[in-house]
Amino acid sequence: MTTDFSANSKAGLRFALQLASQYKFELTFFHSYYVLIPTGWSNSKISKYKKIEEKKYRTGLIVLLQRCTKTREFVRQNLSV
Repeated sequence: MTTDFSANSKAGLRFALQLASQYKFELTFFHSYYVLIPTGWSNSKISKYKKIEEKKYRTGLIVLLQRCTKTREFVRQNLSV
């Protein structure tokens, strides 16, 4: 299941979760991102920036899942973070 954190993605996610629970499917959530790196940055600054961006996107996915499932326990048990 792909997501871009939009309202349509949220609706699609809810539908997928409902369908999976009815038919005992397993869902895989996939969210990719590309971090633009300004030229002239040091490797250290790039590394720190990438970590910040990764955390931001991962947090966004977790929040979206929590809002769709209405339970943090489901997300905690079923999402590797």
